[in-house]
Amino acid sequence: MAKAPIPSKPWTGLDCRPEDLVFLAGSVLRGEFEEVARWAESSKDAVQVVEMLASRHRAGPFLAFRLKGSAAWEALPEAARARLVKSADLQAATTRDCLSHLGELRRILGSAGCELLVLKGPELGMRFAGAADARGYRDLDVLVAEKNRQKACEVLEEAGYHRLSRWFLGSSLSSRFNHAVDYRKGDRLLDLHWCVSRLPSIGLKTDDLFDRSVPLEIDGMMFCALRPDDELAVLLISAFADIQRGYLRLQSFVDIANVMKRVPEAEWIAFFRRQSSQGTEGMSRAVLGLVLSLFDLAEANPKLSSLLSPLPAKAEALAVLFPSSGGRAAKRWALPHLPVGRLHYACWWLTSLPFRVAASHHLFRRPLPS
Repeated sequence: MAKAPIPSKPWTGLDCRPEDLVFLAGSVLRGEFEEVARWAESSKDAVQVVEMLASRHRAGPFLAFRLKGSAAWEALPEAARARLVKSADLQAATTRDCLSHLGELRRILGSAGCELLVLKGPELGMRFAGAADARGYRDLDVLVAEKNRQKACEVLEEAGYHRLSRWFLGSSLSSRFNHAVDYRKGDRLLDLHWCVSRLPSIGLKTDDLFDRSVPLEIDGMMFCALRPDDELAVLLISAFADIQRGYLRLQSFVDIANVMKRVPEAEWIAFFRRQSSQGTEGMSRAVLGLVLSLFDLAEANPKLSSLLSPLPAKAEALAVLFPSSGGRAAKRWALPHLPVGRLHYACWWLTSLPFRVAASHHLFRRPLPS
């Protein structure tokens, strides 16, 4: 059995300009393929940029899906095209296994009366990216009702799933400071969620997400999926947390940009009003501002851009994503956008730290059985 993966850091040791990663991802997202072709023909780092987007930012399947057949495809160096083909082929195989895995999870959790709601993974690809394998992912994410957390964990472990995350001082207390745990069965990876965030004063309730969910057919099976505005809200919360950890991948911003397209211009005021009632308006605005700035999407989203004005300069937005000592720079960026004051957040952060580290840090993974 392969070892549990250690997360790669998306922004260190790139051996190419990070601005080029943002340029390529944003240009492909906007469909500016002639601009990509000109860049590919003139850039000496095109192969390395594609490599970093594929290996560090999980954007290889997205790039391959959008670029194949475009004016830019033949302009890419042969090694870059080969890397994207490899990435797409690996994702296609992963997707087939994930679809089979979903069926297994529905059977296992359903046998215990635990309804599941699919998050990210193939669901996000199918609904917003054009195909189940048009975005990069390795694991499955599913959400269960918070009242079903313990039962879901028990039935998964009875079915042979190995919990990689550690409970610090027991599952009941640890689950108050964590929103998910990681499981593995063979080479299959699973993130089991019972809420979307444990940040203080966030009021996005799991029961409400289930009540507002929409039906989605995946591989001939019916599942519950998030309503598009809830999908966007969850992605924004997740990205806000990843930025503070220094692990924001550009694929996450691509996902946000794709889901943004489903929000009508006239609905943005109502969207932010809902986020305000849930304590997530500040972080939603902050992350959306970064996405619009980095990917040059302000002109295509005039209403949203006006609501977020002034947008950060691109260099300022990119600097937020770079790692710093102890993640201090990203945490300073995040503080003004939290729904609570600095003292409240500091007390929560210190109190919750051992619970969060035990559950999610790769150094504290529970060893796989031999």
